[in-house]
Amino acid sequence: MSEHNSIQFDPTALLIIKNEIDNSIKLVEGAVSTLIEEQALPFGIDDALEQFKQCTQVLRLIDIPYLAKITQYSTELMQKIMANPEHINTDDVVALSEGTTMVKRYIEFICLREVEVPQFLLDTLNNLEKALNKPLTSSGKQIASKLSTASLELPLPEVLINERTQFIHQLYKLSLHQFLNKTENARDFQAFKLIGGYLVSMAQGQPSQQYWQLVNSAFSHIDELVLNDARLRVFINLENAISLFLASPEGFEANLTALADILSIVIGQEDQLAQQIRSQLNIGHEFLTDTQLKTLSQHLYGPDFDTMQTVSQLILSEMNKVRNDIEYNYQNMSPEKAHQLQS
Repeated sequence: MSEHNSIQFDPTALLIIKNEIDNSIKLVEGAVSTLIEEQALPFGIDDALEQFKQCTQVLRLIDIPYLAKITQYSTELMQKIMANPEHINTDDVVALSEGTTMVKRYIEFICLREVEVPQFLLDTLNNLEKALNKPLTSSGKQIASKLSTASLELPLPEVLINERTQFIHQLYKLSLHQFLNKTENARDFQAFKLIGGYLVSMAQGQPSQQYWQLVNSAFSHIDELVLNDARLRVFINLENAISLFLASPEGFEANLTALADILSIVIGQEDQLAQQIRSQLNIGHEFLTDTQLKTLSQHLYGPDFDTMQTVSQLILSEMNKVRNDIEYNYQNMSPEKAHQLQS
């Protein structure tokens, strides 16, 4: 994909320390297993944590900030688990396991593909932040800084709905509930599109008009969006925004974080509006579209090196067994049978 030119990553420095990081992860994973099984601190755990801390510092030095945060928070979560080994929280262990697994996968991915895609790390980072009661990194964090130095000029919306209804907020909550439970159907997709049109029409001439234009654009692509946890969280926050807006259209204004979050969804599409926004905010291909994310995710979540190596060894072993069986049977075959096969 030609768009990768702007997200190209030189893996040389990372390759130098890859083995050290892999070894540190193995030590941490082994320590967690011992903690769970024996409910006691394993020998060498302090060394494992110290190595992981050093990995964090190196990842910051080579400018992979989201990955550095994941290793940092994984270390902090490990320390939290160690503080009370007799009462281990399963959710903490799951978050830690997800963190170390993603570190391995992502490092292998960017070394192989030579591209950096921090969008892939957001859900894992958020789960670690939740486990540590830290503020969640938002979807639009990469965009927020650009909004503070530039302004958006969007084309006027063409959607006009003259009717007013008190049920639009309730409809949103019902449909959102289906998306959160992963039980959405065609009616829920259609509901989001209707809600977006209604809100942008109601916002005509209001201070938040531009914000609801972006919401409407995101909702119009609802059946094409990558709905990861971070984006669903944006939709959850939108529920409160809709409530405030319907209560006072003239007084509602979206804050910078909310605007950046919805923008992160809109520019993930490949329509004309997304291109206009990218141009105005000088956002290049470092922020990938949903189509690109879907393509690259097949590489990120596909079989890792260890799995492929194991499968290859199993196949090779089976091939050698078949070859040996053929040679043995051929050598012990009667001359008549051998002649029959050759003919």
